[in-house]
Amino acid sequence: MRLVLVALPVVLASLPAAGQDLPDITDRNYAIDLYQGPVLGSAEIVGMGGASTAVAKGSPGILVNPAAVAVWPVTSTGEWDWDFHFDALNRLPGEDLDNNGIEDPEVEFDVDPFVTGGLIGRIGVFAAGGTISNNTVVSPADDGMSGRLEATTTVGRIAVGANLFREQLAIGAALKFGTLTINKLSDEGEVEGKLFDLQGVGLEFGSVWMPHKRDLRIGASFSGPISGGERVETGPDDCDPNDCEGYVLPERVVAPWSLAIGGAYRFGPTRWNQKFGTRWRDEKYWLVAADVLFTGASDDGHGIGAFAQRKLQRSGENVSVSVRVGAEYEWIPGRLRIRFGSYWEPSRYDGVSGRLHATAGIDLRVYQFCFWDARYRLLVGLTGDGAEGYGNGGLTVGFWH
Repeated sequence: MRLVLVALPVVLASLPAAGQDLPDITDRNYAIDLYQGPVLGSAEIVGMGGASTAVAKGSPGILVNPAAVAVWPVTSTGEWDWDFHFDALNRLPGEDLDNNGIEDPEVEFDVDPFVTGGLIGRIGVFAAGGTISNNTVVSPADDGMSGRLEATTTVGRIAVGANLFREQLAIGAALKFGTLTINKLSDEGEVEGKLFDLQGVGLEFGSVWMPHKRDLRIGASFSGPISGGERVETGPDDCDPNDCEGYVLPERVVAPWSLAIGGAYRFGPTRWNQKFGTRWRDEKYWLVAADVLFTGASDDGHGIGAFAQRKLQRSGENVSVSVRVGAEYEWIPGRLRIRFGSYWEPSRYDGVSGRLHATAGIDLRVYQFCFWDARYRLLVGLTGDGAEGYGNGGLTVGFWH
C-alpha cells in the first residue's frame, strides 16, 4: 500500500490568455479530445519518466498495463497472495499544464485531490482485481461570463490475468469504464446546471514477457478508444445544446486509443526473473527501462481548455508519439533507492511543439516492524517532474518491496 502526494496536471487547467487568436465556437460540429500528456501514476512511475510498461506489477500497475494484475514480486512464493493501493494526488501551479502553448500564470484553479485505489488477489497462476480513480477540477469561465466550470472524471477498471509458462508470460485484460461531467458553477461555488457528460466503456489488453533466470522484461499494452455513449448528453434540465448556460456544446467527446511498448533490464548480482526465498532482496542493482507510447488521432478533436473560453483549438489531428526512459538504483541495499528519467511530451495542438521532461525520485526506508507474524518495512520518498511551463512534486509514504 502506498500514499502518494504528487502534482496532477489536467486538461482543463490551461486556458487561453487574453488576446489569443482562436476562433469562437459557432456550432456543434466539433468534438472534445480527451488526452493526458504528462506522466501520472505512482512515485516509481513518475520518477522513472513513465517508462513502466515492462516493470508494472500489482494493484497500481493496472493503471498502465492490465497484465500487472498477474505480475507479482519475486519474493511472493505462496499459492495465493493479495495486493492493494491507495494514492491521493495534489496538483501544483503551472503556466501551461497541458502543453497547448497558451500560458496564463495569473489564473487560479481549484483541484480536489486525485484519488485512486485498487485491490487484487491471486490464486495459483490466475489473478483478478480492480481500480477506481476520481478527480475534480474547477476553472474560471471566460471573462464575459460569471461563474466557473467544474469537470469531474471517474474511471474504473476490472482486470483479470494469468501468469503462464512457469511465470514467464503474464497476460491481462481490463474493462475500463468512465464518466466525464462538466457543470456550470455560480460565483459562490454552487452547481447551476450540468453542461454535458460522457459515459463510455473500453477494453485494455497487456502482456509482460519475463524469461526465466534472465534480467530482461518486455511489455506491451493497448487501450482502445471509448466506445458507446460517446455522444454528449445534456443535463437534467435538457438545455438547448446550442446555448446551454451560454455554451455551444460539442457533438462528441473522443477518448483516443493508445499503444505502449517497453523493455527493461536489471543489472545485479542475482537474476531478476526468478523466485527469491526471502522477504526482501537486499542488494545493489541498476534497473533501466524505456517505453514508446503511441496515442491515436481524434476525429475533429478540440481542446477542452479552449472550450471553457468558448473557443476552438484543434487537438489530436495526428498520432502522437512519446519516448520515455528511466533508471532505478538501490544505492544502499534495503535502505535507499534513487530514480531518474526523462520523456518527450508531444503536443496535440496545431502550431505547438512538444516539450522535454526531466524526472527524479528517492525512496528511504525509515522503519521495520512485524504484524501478524509478517515483517514489513516503511519508506518515505520524494518525486518530481519538470518541464517548460509545467512542474510537479510529491511525497510518498508506503511499504518497501
